[in-house]
Amino acid sequence: AEATRLGIQFGVLSQEYSKFVISGQQAGIETDKLRTIFTQVTEAGRVLRLSNDQISGTLTALSQIAGKGTLQMEELRQQLGDRLPGAVGLVASSLGFASDELDDFYKAVENGQIGAEEALVALGNGLEKAYGDQLPEALDTIATKIGALQNLLFQRQLTAANSGFIAGLENALEALNEFLASDEGIRFFEDLGAAFGTVFN
Repeated sequence: AEATRLGIQFGVLSQEYSKFVISGQQAGIETDKLRTIFTQVTEAGRVLRLSNDQISGTLTALSQIAGKGTLQMEELRQQLGDRLPGAVGLVASSLGFASDELDDFYKAVENGQIGAEEALVALGNGLEKAYGDQLPEALDTIATKIGALQNLLFQRQLTAANSGFIAGLENALEALNEFLASDEGIRFFEDLGAAFGTVFN
């Protein structure tokens, strides 16, 4: 539903959401809080018109922050900063650091003084505050509609798969495996090899 609403490929969101939730839960962050952060970040990604790769990279950075337990400079500057404009400043201001206190913020990050949950909540709230009112307009763009179309095509693939395709494929694979493991299958490939050998000669 979120992928359809935001026009972002379901495959991207589902994979990154799974990793983020697992990492966050292992870090002791409540699932509801993780969902909120995830939504805030993906909504900002839609407003900023990030590509699927950029959104995926941003969400990967969130998982790494959660997994490491503290905010580290690598994720802050390289992964988040490169993909989310102003992300560093948003996190700093949401944590109470003024614009002239960025050096203090960087020192706190370098010293491991900012926990993962604290940083992720600050990022989500900062993004929502900065871009939340622009979301309705962002949802009415061609990029969003293309994303929605991609998700509908994905759902129709599931429809086809669940309407007999998977069952038929499974039966075919079982039969093929049995044949390849049988004496008949071995003889078939021996004969095939011999025939090719004759042609090459």
